[in-house]
Amino acid sequence: MMRLDQQQKYIKERDELLTRFLKESMETRKMITVPKEEEQKKKKCFGLFFSFVIVHFACILFSLKFSIHARIKIVHLLAFICIFALYE
Repeated sequence: MMRLDQQQKYIKERDELLTRFLKESMETRKMITVPKEEEQKKKKCFGLFFSFVIVHFACILFSLKFSIHARIKIVHLLAFICIFALYE
């Protein structure tokens, strides 16, 4: 009877420790992932705004009287900058 009580006590303590460890682990994970998600949202917002500006700038360039080769080079440069901003 004593042995059974000791086993039950041991199992209960083990379960409590595991539960506490899992709670602490989840809290730590939240503390790590929330700032990363916020940073990704900021980068995405900046990238979308930058893309919007680049597209409008490219439209303005096409309406001007640059040579076609100059416009193509400028658009390629702007596209490269946009891609770099989105994936950095």
